[in-house]
Amino acid sequence: MLITQWAVRWQVPPAAIADLAALLGAATQPDHGPTQPGSEAAVQNAVRMEAARRGARVFRNNCGCLTDERGNMVRYGLCNESTKINRIIKSSDLIGISPHGQFLAYEIKRPDWHYIGDQPCICKPHGRQCDRCHEKAQLAWLTFVNSMGGYAAFITSPEQLP
Repeated sequence: MLITQWAVRWQVPPAAIADLAALLGAATQPDHGPTQPGSEAAVQNAVRMEAARRGARVFRNNCGCLTDERGNMVRYGLCNESTKINRIIKSSDLIGISPHGQFLAYEIKRPDWHYIGDQPCICKPHGRQCDRCHEKAQLAWLTFVNSMGGYAAFITSPEQLP
């Protein structure tokens, strides 16, 4: 039973549940500031809120690299151990868990997005990865997660959540 179902049964006011969630560090409506309607950020915020409403918890998976104060390269984010690996497989924007314990991975895209990873590569040697190869590497992660029993998908709208 979800806490929200329990709260309805006992007529606990929604404000009390929101306060409890905040106290426990499980706020269900993250505030990421204003977003442009139709943007990837707006979709991501809506997906996070809908996932929480359905009892799932998803978290932003920031990936990248930076140089620390000693000049060492530091990579962060799931499945981002090296440039070589990152060009082949890229973990999703949102990582989480369903109410039933299923691993979740959502690659968030704008509402008007269409997959182009099946088109020919246009990468320049030693340059930034092209969008086509980038999407192919994202699909590799989604395929991996699904093959292991998780649920992973490209998401352009909260209505696509399972």
